[in-house]
This record gives sequence, C-alpha cells and structure tokens, in this order.
Amino acid sequence: MSELQLIYDKLDGACCPEDIFGSGDDPSVVFKKLARLVHPDRNPTESIAEKAFQKLNELKQIADERVRKGVWGKKIPLPHCVPLEIGKYKAKPHPRIGDIADLYTVEGGKTIVKVARTHDDNDLLRAEVNALRILKQIDGPVGKGIPELVDNFWVEGTWKREANVITRFPGFLTAQEIHAKMTVDARTSVWMFKRILALLTWVHHYKLIHGAILPPHVMFYQDNDGHTEMDERKHSIRLIDWCYNIDYTQRTRLSSWVPAWQDHYAPELLSKKYIGPESDIYMAAKLMVYLCGSKFPSAIGQVLKKCLESDYEKRYSKASDVLSDLKEAAKADFGSPQWHFFNLPQ
Repeated sequence: MSELQLIYDKLDGACCPEDIFGSGDDPSVVFKKLARLVHPDRNPTESIAEKAFQKLNELKQIADERVRKGVWGKKIPLPHCVPLEIGKYKAKPHPRIGDIADLYTVEGGKTIVKVARTHDDNDLLRAEVNALRILKQIDGPVGKGIPELVDNFWVEGTWKREANVITRFPGFLTAQEIHAKMTVDARTSVWMFKRILALLTWVHHYKLIHGAILPPHVMFYQDNDGHTEMDERKHSIRLIDWCYNIDYTQRTRLSSWVPAWQDHYAPELLSKKYIGPESDIYMAAKLMVYLCGSKFPSAIGQVLKKCLESDYEKRYSKASDVLSDLKEAAKADFGSPQWHFFNLPQ
C-alpha cells in the first residue's frame, strides 16, 4: 500500500480534525506538511493525490471553524462518526451494503452487526446463526477461518429483522479486492486452495455446505502488510457470509443465491437438481481460476479440471481427496513445499 493511500485512508477515517492535526493551538503546522506530501502537483501520476488533497482541505476548513468558535481540541465527532445504536451496540453509522444485509462496524472495530435488509431474509440470518454455532466446534487454525457468533437479536421497526453480531477480520482482503489488484500466481494458489479445502473438509463433516464460495466471501491476508514480524494471519483464509449454507442431507437446493456471481455457481445449483460437497468443491476451484487465470501447471491443472466437471458425479465428492491430490500435484509441479510469499502490489 502506497504512502499516499495510507494518508488518504487516515484522512478518510478521521472522526474529527484533531485526529489529523493534533490538539495543539495551530492546526496549520501539520496541515502544511501533509499538503506538501499529497499535493497533486507533486504526485501527477497518482489519482489518489487529488482525493487526499481535497479531503485534507475539507478537514482544515472544519478545524479553522472550530478554532474560530473556541472549541478546537474538544474532539467533537464529525457527523459520519456519531455512533448509531443498534440494540445494545454502538456502531459506525454508514454500513457496508451486502447482498442481503447491512453490515455495521461496532465501536472498537472487533465485531460487526449484520442486519437483514428486509424481514423476508430473516431465515437466511437464522441459517447463519445455526451454522456458526455448529462450526464453533472446529479447533485450531482451521477453526479460525470461520467467524465467531457473538450475539443475535431482533431489530425493531415496521418489521422485525434479524441481526447477527459476528467477529471482523481486519487486515484481510476479499478475493474480489485481490483480483482488482493483481493476478495471483499458481504457487500462491496452492496454499490458498489447500486452506479452503481443509476448512471444507470439516464443514462437510458436519453435513453442511457453505453454498456461496464467491469472491466477496473468501478472504486472505497479504505477506507485505508493513510488519516484519510473523503474523499468524499470513497464509490463512477466512470464509465469511454463512447465510446461504444448508444441511445437504435435508435439502436439494439453496435457499437463496447471488445472481451477480452466477458464473461461479456449480451447474447443479443453478438447475436446482442436486446439492452436496461437490458443489462447494466446484465453487472453490472456480475461485482459484478467478484469482489466477486459466493457466496452471499440468498436475495442478488436472486436479482443478476434475473439480470443475459440469457433471457433479464426475467430480471429487470429498474435499479431503482433493486436498490429498493437490499436495501430490504441487509436489510434481513445484517440488517440495516451500514458503511462497503472497505480496500485493504497493
């Protein structure tokens, strides 16, 4: 991440001008230093510079007004940072808009409140509650790939809507965000796919399928995060949004799906003819192709080809079998396992 992007993120996330300029007598001192750094004339090829410079000037105008009124240093929150009360939780007022729910970051940043946008989708949030309660039995590093359910309650209004409070994963990026920045190389895809398969092995053990292994729902952590020490989040995954999960022994079709990502769904899910572990395996393999493109080394390519068979009966039926074959394929293509850095463009 570039210095300009870091500065812009800090400016954009400021809840009061004092967060940027300090609480001293004259906010102009810091303003001048930052203005030199982000000025578009100094960064003619960086589109983010203009946005940062505009944001900086907006905060300076608010700071000057507060100095004039004699309230400078009191750190009065800007309107976008005045907490919104949702149940017993205080959250940032502007949610991230999901497929079926609005996601509000709770003060402190460790959890989110996920509120169904319409009462018609209450059943999907209840499905997530059920899955997260079952899957909390998974221990160790694999279990960390699943959000923790902290709370569940009703939001009152014209209609009652379900709200789930779940853990956030700061620092992680979705596959969709990564795809926008780079094409992932095949060596990196090996550990990514292995982590997904290890998790799916446990998920399917509990007779569940995720049902929506899509780019916005799978998250990874970059190696070049700006820290030199080893971080346990590196080379791990997070699989989020369990609203679409079902017990595949009880159902033959999904309760809902995301039309925007139609091409990522296994054919049998779209035709509503069958649902099972093979469906998750297909979507996980499709995610690897989305991230890396269609060119893979021979042995790994063969594993992916079997995962992506249009006829689910020709696919792998167990994630553990895919994992075993993937390890052998990676050894054939790349030799003994070695740490391969996952660095995002700066």
